Amino acid sequence: MTKDLINKTLLPSGLRVITEKLPYLHSIALGIIFDRGSRDEAENEQGISHLLEHMFFKGTTNRTAREISIFAESKGTIIDGFTSKENTGVYARFLSENFAPIIDLSCEVLSSPLFAANELEKEKGVIYEEIKSAQEDPEDQMLNLLFKVLYEPHPMGFPITGTLQSLEPIDAQALRNYYQKNYGKRSAIVVGVGEIEHNALCDLISEKLNIAQDDSKNSRMTPNFKKPNYQFEPRQELTQVFVSMAKPIFSFQDERRYALSVLNTALGGGLSSRLFQRLREEEGLVYTISSFVDLFLDSGILGVYFVTDYKKLAKGINTVLEEINKLRQQKFQPEEFETASNLTKSSILLALENPLSRMMRLAKTELLLKRVLTVDETLAAYNRLTLDSLNTLIEEVLPDDDFFISCVGPLKENDLHPFFT
Repeated sequence: MTKDLINKTLLPSGLRVITEKLPYLHSIALGIIFDRGSRDEAENEQGISHLLEHMFFKGTTNRTAREISIFAESKGTIIDGFTSKENTGVYARFLSENFAPIIDLSCEVLSSPLFAANELEKEKGVIYEEIKSAQEDPEDQMLNLLFKVLYEPHPMGFPITGTLQSLEPIDAQALRNYYQKNYGKRSAIVVGVGEIEHNALCDLISEKLNIAQDDSKNSRMTPNFKKPNYQFEPRQELTQVFVSMAKPIFSFQDERRYALSVLNTALGGGLSSRLFQRLREEEGLVYTISSFVDLFLDSGILGVYFVTDYKKLAKGINTVLEEINKLRQQKFQPEEFETASNLTKSSILLALENPLSRMMRLAKTELLLKRVLTVDETLAAYNRLTLDSLNTLIEEVLPDDDFFISCVGPLKENDLHPFFT
């Protein structure tokens, strides 16, 4: 957890390499992560970042997709990729004794992806099924609708997977061009956590990772939020309604994020939270309820999610609003603050017992803050919080009852009108 276990090097190519040595481990979590995601796509490119991530593993100039999988598993390795609103990456989890061959493989899938036309068409078919599965899952669709109502026409409102219509015209050449233009050494970081030697990683990455030498900076448009509104999808076959209520807030770069995490825990992040106790334990309105926070480079979301019977929808929303009004009037009490602070810090430390979580955390702070943030620094920030700082934040992030809302369920057009008059 201390600074001397973490090393950072800026290679001459512009690529950043970060390691955290944990000598008590016998394994490594490695990530090669790009500062590019679905928010960086034009409207006619929706889903291309996610498609790229899939295609990284569908063959290189040296290995077929099958050979990539067989080689990784022959070394006891999990290798995969991810795409988010702001990032695309490849990660691997492996025994430290396989350091060199897995670094080589991870670099290969990024340095020489084949983007074969036949594999591309097959993988589009896989993603089509992924899109349809998400559309049929009421929780996934509710979240897609939430980002749509919050952000569109900004690209943050696009679904990460794209749509069936946006993916159809993307061919192998378009994929190559997009990759060469947007995925280069200056937009990438390499992070390794575990039984790892920093200089050895720098040397291997310098030799093996042969991607574009980009000089262009990522020029992202900052979202402009509109007046709160709602999106819903009627599903008459359902008996329950999946509901999100959210407000735009500040970005990850804001130091109030520490107080926000504790506020989120106290509001709806645990079994002792206000919303869980009121809607689940006292009223019996829901089985599932929680609050959530999502912070990005230049914006953020604070929201509430719950599932309830259609007949209880209005009462569920009104009860959430009642609790938030009560919170504005009464503020958090000392025992709530202490419980939420302890639970928040515990959640952070328990998550960091997983090296993959530690790796992703280092990557996020470097990409969003342009510096490495140690666990000790984070805990010190939480320990500096006071009850007053938490209560001051209530008025800043929950000043009124105006929420963006998304719902999926057996709804009618006028069900949400009363909350937007």
